[in-house]
Amino acid sequence: MEINRESGVGEHSGSESLKKKQSIRAKEGNLTYLRELVGKMKTIQRNNFRRKYGNLLNLLEIDTQVPTVTTLVQYYDLPLWCFTFKDFQLVPTVKEFGDILDLPLEGKIPYKHTTQNTSVSTLAGILKIHPTELEGKMIMKGTIKGIP
Repeated sequence: MEINRESGVGEHSGSESLKKKQSIRAKEGNLTYLRELVGKMKTIQRNNFRRKYGNLLNLLEIDTQVPTVTTLVQYYDLPLWCFTFKDFQLVPTVKEFGDILDLPLEGKIPYKHTTQNTSVSTLAGILKIHPTELEGKMIMKGTIKGIP
């Protein structure tokens, strides 16, 4: 499937982009040859492809509904990489990302705090403020000093 988004105005995020009229054209490509080629792959080749590219081959099995995709594309916010509707953003949850990528997250800790701390001067440089100003805003939570 190929989708062309055309707009007379540059890309905007948020509700501004929803107000702009966009011309959306979608056409479904012919994937018959690609499906036949994948069908000729040996199990070892499929497994190697899966290790390298994940579940990409599974996309060939999905029946695409062009009108649905055409409708959804007008709500896709390119800079945010999600669908932005009037009152909310539609993005996958961490569990859904795990399912999409075939990486089970159950029983795993999603974030491990390291004992390495970033210096105040490094943080001040990132935030583009003076280190003394940042130091004044930092608070202690338990044994960790940070920005609220």
